[in-house]
Amino acid sequence: SDNVNFVPWHQDAGFISLSDGTVVNTNKGKYYHSIQEAVNEADPGNTIQVAAGTYYESVTINKSITLTGDCGDLDLPGPGPNAPILDGTGQGSHKNGFYIDGVNANSVIIEGFEIRNFSAGEGIFGHGVEVSDITVKYNYIHDVSGNGVRAFNAYNQESMTDWAVTHNVIEKFGGSGGNGIYFVGVSNSRISNNKIFNPTVNCSAILLKAEVTGNVHLIMSGITIEDNEIIDYPDRAIYVLANAIYANSQATIENVSINGNTITGDAQAITFWAYGDGTNELKDMNITDNNITVNYPDSEGIEAVYLDNVRGNSNFIGNTINVVGDGGGYCDGIVICGGDTESWTLDI
Repeated sequence: SDNVNFVPWHQDAGFISLSDGTVVNTNKGKYYHSIQEAVNEADPGNTIQVAAGTYYESVTINKSITLTGDCGDLDLPGPGPNAPILDGTGQGSHKNGFYIDGVNANSVIIEGFEIRNFSAGEGIFGHGVEVSDITVKYNYIHDVSGNGVRAFNAYNQESMTDWAVTHNVIEKFGGSGGNGIYFVGVSNSRISNNKIFNPTVNCSAILLKAEVTGNVHLIMSGITIEDNEIIDYPDRAIYVLANAIYANSQATIENVSINGNTITGDAQAITFWAYGDGTNELKDMNITDNNITVNYPDSEGIEAVYLDNVRGNSNFIGNTINVVGDGGGYCDGIVICGGDTESWTLDI
């Protein structure tokens, strides 16, 4: 009939009306049909709750905000069964799942999402030294061609700080050169309780990199990597790299703790290394209580742990290294080398 006014209406299992949208700003009590629309209208410090469903969008965050889906069991990595899905299908090239950028983009929490199908971008990308105090937890990130989670200080002399990447499941990443979790120019941060496996290409599960291009001295300090599970890894699983590219640049990574991780694979489990024409420095490291298994070392041989030119006072204590199978080669448990190497305390 021409005289009928029809308004679409829907309720979820709790009889909550979703007719105005499935994304709600809990501070304002306002509903939206997209995550980006809710972010755009949010005030700093607001919380946005995203209901189950698939959201075909790439979300840019430029303010302090909490985005929450379904975190599930807080003792396990990954989200719950009602996690909203952020899907990059049809978003085009160089699009990221969540892109955090801008001078006010600090104090951000992203939790309880599935992030997938970003074929030319990152799952979560924080860009710029101002992007600090960021928490990424209880997410499932997969089928991204770049990094699962990337924090990049944009070649600044200062580090980003206070990142916590914890309790995520990350797989099927790296097709265009990414890693599971990639920190460039980050300090005073934690990577913990993540499950990382099944990369698309040979790459690192966790890469810390002090990369410097100009006449500056970048110092990365105070990073903890603990209680992660890295499974069947084909390349350097945890890689700490100082990379001062030009002769007038300086890169330092110091006070990194790698504790209680379980790593299996057929390549180096933990690697400390430096290269570039500038001045590079690695110092004061702690590697404790990790469980490392190397599978079938091939004819070229391999080192389970490779520690090159680490200065200061460092510890390698309580770690277990297992070699499984015979691929025709050898496996050195730990190699400590380089003319700049200083003091290591070993207790295996």
